[in-house]
Order: sequence, then structure tokens, then C-alpha cells
Amino acid sequence: MNITLRSICPKTAATHSFKVAVISMAVTALPLSAQVLTWDGEGDGTSWTDAANWSGDTVPDSITESAVIGDVLGVPSTVVLSPANGTTFDIDALTIDLGNTLNVRFDSGTLNLTGGLSNSGTLSHASAPSNNSRTVHLNIGGTNQIFNSSTGTIDLGANSGRNRINQIMTLDAQNQNDGNIVAEISSSADRDTVRFRLENSGTFTNNGSIIIRDTQSNTSSYSELQLLTDGAAVTLGGTGSVFLDVGTLTDTSRARIRGNGSGELTNGVNHTIYGGGLVGSNVNVVNNGLMQATSDTATLRIDPGSTATNSSSGRMVATGAAGLEIGSGSISFVNDGHLESRTGSNVAINTSNATLNGVIAGAGNFSTGLSVSGSATISPGDFSNTDGTGDSTIGMMNVGVDLTMQDSTILAMQLGSAGTAGVDYDTLSIAGSMTLDGVLNIIGETGFGAGTYRIATFNSGELTDNGIVIGSAPSGFDYAFDANNVGGFLDLNVTAVPEPRVYALLLGVSVLAFVSSRRNRKNR
Repeated sequence: MNITLRSICPKTAATHSFKVAVISMAVTALPLSAQVLTWDGEGDGTSWTDAANWSGDTVPDSITESAVIGDVLGVPSTVVLSPANGTTFDIDALTIDLGNTLNVRFDSGTLNLTGGLSNSGTLSHASAPSNNSRTVHLNIGGTNQIFNSSTGTIDLGANSGRNRINQIMTLDAQNQNDGNIVAEISSSADRDTVRFRLENSGTFTNNGSIIIRDTQSNTSSYSELQLLTDGAAVTLGGTGSVFLDVGTLTDTSRARIRGNGSGELTNGVNHTIYGGGLVGSNVNVVNNGLMQATSDTATLRIDPGSTATNSSSGRMVATGAAGLEIGSGSISFVNDGHLESRTGSNVAINTSNATLNGVIAGAGNFSTGLSVSGSATISPGDFSNTDGTGDSTIGMMNVGVDLTMQDSTILAMQLGSAGTAGVDYDTLSIAGSMTLDGVLNIIGETGFGAGTYRIATFNSGELTDNGIVIGSAPSGFDYAFDANNVGGFLDLNVTAVPEPRVYALLLGVSVLAFVSSRRNRKNR
């Protein structure tokens, strides 16, 4: 493009023409950069759709415009976007600065942030329906962005009191959350849903807190974190957590993580899923981090499409009274990590296709019994930290049905004084049969010594004794097993072995006594 500039020389009064070449790249680049409109609050001070509230008196309402909501003269702003029913609102990117708030209150409609989100304040996305059967969408474009910073909060909530209200937030899985996200059914209404959806495969880095909550009494509502793309593999990475919360309800499906068809959900090494709710539904589950059942009313139910794996770095720990449920039918469950039922809690393995390797621990209950592999270690007693880390402590492991051991299964038991089982030393309480096998490793605690230790009880007449041997144990003692089928118990009898110097002393005393006896006979 050529531009002609004319100037008049004061001395000659001659007119000169200049032609300036404008670089075409600069012209074509302009549409790629959205116009940034900043909130100034000079209109009604509240409404997004009041043009006077924005710089240039222009409402951000197209994909060529980005919006920034920040302080006005040092005072945080609260903005409300509440367009007419059925509206689709498209803009490029949205930035909400620290301390500022955007309340999105569609009757029914969609807010598309095609250029992404940078939230350091509060974004509240909820329906304000004039009638039943409304759906509102918040779609966040872009990948590899921190869309919610460590100071940011995103609230997704059904709080209208209307029926069949769906509130949905969707973004690509390859993004990062460092703040708080709450997806909550907060009022009693029929068939309401709140959905936080991750599209495509990838790692969703969550360094913050995500709460999936439905505590209302209506049985047809739910809140969920959904893997939206059929067949996608999504990893929940980072150091944060997902909390599934149904309050005092018992229906685990009310707060859930599930797929949309087949796929795989991986809980990352440093990530936590906890509470009471459902994980899996129709996707496979791999746990590399911590999955912890903390609810007293609803189990944490891991029920995948076909397979669930607790890897070597994974910890599945039941701490709440409701406990942990794993699998159903013939779904495959493989434990290669740490599986613990702590005091007052329960683990129910509801699949007929379970392979129990790794560590089986705790002083709680395993209500469906245990059939462990040859590479498993049974460790009665809670670990010192509630997340399954630390050292094992003394306790009684309760097995609700049968316990089956293999020839290389390790039974690791801490033995103090031969006093009360489960208090002074580890023990197993088995409500059904016991198949005894494997290796007993003894950790001597304070007070350990000679005595009889009742290390297991079981149903009378229901012992299959394939023999158990001593592996590691404190020196200076002899160990003998008494497997009493009729009595229904397995005792370990520990006797002290005299030290060599004691043997020598006893031998010397015996020799002196013998010599003295010979002399006495000779002098008669």
C-alpha cells in the first residue's frame, strides 16, 4: 500500500510528494491481536453490557476483543454478566485480577473464551434461570495456560432452586490450575447437574484444590469431573487434590469422576483424590499417587470400566468409617502399591478378579477377605501417617472372611511383650478360614522376649496349614509355631537361647560337680 504525503517548502512554496511503503506484514498482523478492553466502571459500575463501564465505551462481545477486570482507583470491582436467555457470548481472552469478581448469570446460554482465561480473582458461573430446563456453558479455549492462579477461585454452582438446570465448564486437559475450583449442587432441586469437563488427552496439572460436591437430598442430581473425549487418557498431575463430597448422603454417584465412553484416568504421583464418591464409571483407573477414603457416610468407590491398578508408587488408604470399595463383578484390580485399612475403617474388594501384590496394611477391616499373592506383604497395624506413609505401628488386622497366603507371602509382624494381642504385638483376626503359608518376618519392639504370641485367630476347623517359616527375627531366641486347627489359633512360642558364655559357665559347673562326685567316691 502506498500513502502520498504532501508538504510545502516555505522558501519555494513548492509542493513535494513522498510515497511511503507500508510493510504488509504489519497490516495483516493487526487482526490477530485482540483489542484489550479494560473495566473502568464509569457506567453503572456493575453490568458487563453497559458500554460506559469499559475503556473506549465498548462492550467486549466479539472474538477480536479481550476483557480485563481489575481495580478501579484501588477498589476491587464486581462485574455481572447477565444477558438474555439463549445468548452466546464470544470474546477472545478474559483476565480477572486479584480481588476482583465476575458473576456470570445466564438464564440459558454460552460464554466462550476463545483466547483463554487468566483468573486471579473470583469467577462465579451459575444459571439464573427464569424457568426449568436450562443449560449454561463456560468454554475456555487454549492449552498450556495457568487459567486459575493460586489466588483464583472458580465457582460452578446450581443454586437456583429450579429443576433440570445444567451448568457446564469445559476446557482442554492440557492446562493448569493453581487455585480453587468448586463444582457444587448447593440447593435442593430435581435433576440438576454441575459438570467440570476436560477435553482430549493430556496432563491436567492441578496444584490447587478441586471440590466436586452434591450434598442435596434429590437422588437424580450430581456433580462431576468428566473426561469428555471418548477414548482419552487424562492424567491428574501436580501436587493438588480432588475432593469428592456427598455430605451425609450415602450415594457415591452424586459426586464423581467419570468418562464419556472408554478411556483412562491416571492419578499422578503427587496428586490426591479423596473423600466419598465414585471414581471410574466407564474409564480405567491407574493410581500412582494417593486415593484416600475419608467419608464416614459414603465410600470412596473405585469402579472402572474394566481395570483398576494401584501402582508401586500408589497408596489406597481407607480412613473414614464408610471405607473404600474396589471393583465389581469380574473387573480386574491389581495392587502393586500400598493398600491400607486403618483403625475404624474398611476395605471391600468386590471383584472376583483381584491380584493383591504390594503391601496390605492396617488395623482396620478387610470385609471381603484377602487372597494375597506370593509377592505381597501383610503388615497388621496402621502406618504412622494417615496417608499411608511412615512406619507401621502395632495393631490388629481384621479379615472379614478368609485369608489365603502363598508360599512366598511375607507376614511382617511387630512384637513387643507377650501381653495383649493387637496392643502389645501385631495379630490377625480372621472371621473365616486361614490358608497358612509363606514367611514370618519379626520386628522386635520394646519388651520383646520369651513368651507365647497369638499371631492369628480363625474359625475352628478351617485351617489349611501349608507351613510358615521364620525369615528375619531377633537373635538369641528359638521360635516354634503351634497351629491349632481345632482351637482356631496360630501361636508363636518364643524361648530364650542362653548365650555362649552362659553355656560355658553351665559346662564348668557340671565338670566341677562331676569331679567332686568322683573324689567323694574315692575317699570312701
